[in-house]
Amino acid sequence: MRQDGRIQLLEFFVATLLLSLLITGTGTPLKAASGSPTIVQEFLNDSFDNGLAGWTYFGDTGYQLTLDITTGQPAPSAHISGDAWLSECSIHGMSKVVTISNLTGPLILSVNYRAASDISDVTTNAEVNVVDPATNAVLFTHRLVNGGTTDSGWQSYSMNIATSVNGKSRIVLEFNLYDCWSADWHENNWYDNVRLYETTTYSAPPGAPTNLSASPVSSTQIALSWSAPSNNGGSPIIGYRVERSADNGATWSIVTNTGNGTAYTDGGLARTTTYTYRVSALNLGNNNPSAPSNTASATTPYATISVWASWMTCCYGDAQFGGQTDSAPVQLKVYAPDNELILNRTITSSGYFGGNFACQRSQGKGNYVIVASYAGKVSAQFELGSWINNDPVVYISQALENTDGSVWVNGRVANGIAGEQVSVSVHNSTGSTTATVVTGTNTHAQFQTSIGQTAFPTPGNYTIVVTHLPTGVTGSAVLAYAYLPSAPTGLTATAVSSSQISLSWNAPSSNGGSPISRYDIYRSATSGGEGIVAVATVSGSTLTYTDGGLTSGQAFYYTVRAVNSVGASPPSNEASATTLAPVIVLNGVAATSGTVSVPPYQVTLPSFNAGTGDNRLLVVGVEANNNNVASVTFGGVALTRVASSFHNNDAEFWYLENPVGTADIVVTMVGPTSVVVGAYSFSGVDQANPIPTTAATSATGAGSPAISIATQYRNSWVLDLPSIWGGVTLGSPSCTQQWDVNLPNRISGASSSKITSTPGQVTCSWTASGGGDLWDDIAIELKASGS
Repeated sequence: MRQDGRIQLLEFFVATLLLSLLITGTGTPLKAASGSPTIVQEFLNDSFDNGLAGWTYFGDTGYQLTLDITTGQPAPSAHISGDAWLSECSIHGMSKVVTISNLTGPLILSVNYRAASDISDVTTNAEVNVVDPATNAVLFTHRLVNGGTTDSGWQSYSMNIATSVNGKSRIVLEFNLYDCWSADWHENNWYDNVRLYETTTYSAPPGAPTNLSASPVSSTQIALSWSAPSNNGGSPIIGYRVERSADNGATWSIVTNTGNGTAYTDGGLARTTTYTYRVSALNLGNNNPSAPSNTASATTPYATISVWASWMTCCYGDAQFGGQTDSAPVQLKVYAPDNELILNRTITSSGYFGGNFACQRSQGKGNYVIVASYAGKVSAQFELGSWINNDPVVYISQALENTDGSVWVNGRVANGIAGEQVSVSVHNSTGSTTATVVTGTNTHAQFQTSIGQTAFPTPGNYTIVVTHLPTGVTGSAVLAYAYLPSAPTGLTATAVSSSQISLSWNAPSSNGGSPISRYDIYRSATSGGEGIVAVATVSGSTLTYTDGGLTSGQAFYYTVRAVNSVGASPPSNEASATTLAPVIVLNGVAATSGTVSVPPYQVTLPSFNAGTGDNRLLVVGVEANNNNVASVTFGGVALTRVASSFHNNDAEFWYLENPVGTADIVVTMVGPTSVVVGAYSFSGVDQANPIPTTAATSATGAGSPAISIATQYRNSWVLDLPSIWGGVTLGSPSCTQQWDVNLPNRISGASSSKITSTPGQVTCSWTASGGGDLWDDIAIELKASGS
């Protein structure tokens, strides 16, 4: 909280602070005064440290006056805020009665203020008034903030109001928030450090303003402008006193004490009267005005009238006129180019007036003359060149054949008038007229119409002629009229793979009089269901197409349509084909075995050929008795483990997508063990999900290995991999044997396969000799590409 001792500041400090904070009414920093003011008496010094005592809120209940302890110069400050949703500039503020007496020097009113709102470029206005409490007359007013930014930030303002309150012992200070917005934008004013004090006269009066000029702006107003004095007298210029004389300077009366702007418009004057003006400057440090400026005189006119006219863009041939007058009634007349009086109207009130008139071709070329007059003494005139001064030109924008055989014609008449008529006629190659339609133009002199198919009995070139009926001006366009082509013939469909069907057809016997631009191909999974949305298009010179990305083993039905400039033909005959079933091809199988007893414990299956064909897959099976697999490589490229079981003996499948060429398969074991290694090479395997299903099982007692796996896809391959003690051998597989290797008393390893046409349960089993032994078995499903 600020110290109460601030009220008793030293005079030297007060003078220095005042001079550093002084700004003009527009927010421009002022030049420091040459003298040093001394405070003679202080009438108000309110920093709101003790609240809002003595201040009264006035205005709408949608606003409120509160003490804001979070902001100020420094905090706290008086805060006016809210939004009353009023449509006009409404005033909401705070006021306080102040007693003053015995004034001889400048009376300084100073304040810190801030204005803000929620919306960019919509600063809430702020204003200070000094009011006579006896008469409610405003003695002094100044607009502190008048819009422009979201937040004005804290500003300071000081003004000498001694002349304005001369002879008053009590005044009311008002600080007002002006809400000129009808939306809820949360307007705010803050005020702080409100002071009113008398100082000694500490500067001379300023120099006189220069270059005063006066000019009439209406029968009751004269505009003044002048230049600021070159010498401010030692303290900032705070305003100007405007004086007026109606007797050529014999006597003068004060019109107003303005702010520090250098322009003013004097109003409420008499007509045809000469007024003389002079302006004096006021500064902060002296109550006396400067010497007056040069004088300037102007005579108010009997009346001021302006008038204008222009052609409307909304409605061709319609004009709008407007004007202003400070006197009424005004007689307004509009004359056509042929001098016909087409409008005679009395304007009954001053201010803005306006209206419309229309151009007629019968009125001829030339100018429309608009005349406004008052009392037969003052008039204004405006001439507007006729809309039809330039001859019409007919433009055809489109002559477009529709799929039903009709032709759509549209365009415009440049320099045309809304509502005029045009005739649209069709002429064949011999010049004969086959149809004529009359239609009107819209507000932009545009026309549009449809001509039926009967006007075009045969394909060929037709001339569309549009005639502007009021003037006979024509425009034309040539239309190459065509029919729909006939249907393509001889459509055939042939399956070429599990995902592709090849189509071929013959061109239609008739192109309808317009070249075939393309063929549209339609497909369905059911006969007759091809629909109207094409799955593919080819150029008009192409008679084949291969449809890809299809589901394998499924029937598809096709039709083809030919397309020319008119549209699409009827469909061709329907053709169908069934994509081939997906096939996995086994390219090769090999196996080896051995015992590894020293690091790196590797077994090599040499020179294995990865095979040919698309979508290849290498699968390696490993069976061991004592240790599992650390890694498998093909030509140095690592494989990925996909299935394993090691409860009794190790069984593992590893795979590699799209292997290339011939290379060694190297299996590295974790430790010493006996190993059987086998490898499969496939093509036609789905690369996105080559092994969708796996299974693993093991025995808890002596017996023969068997495993079941539930496949998910058609035309899959199932591979199994049993692993059992080498003291027994394996035989009699229920699936197709691919390898069967025995290392006596160490490990027996084998693998079998089965092709499945439909998803379902598959079981592969083996018979072990001598009642069998403990075993492990795994199985995997290979998914066919396109299944």
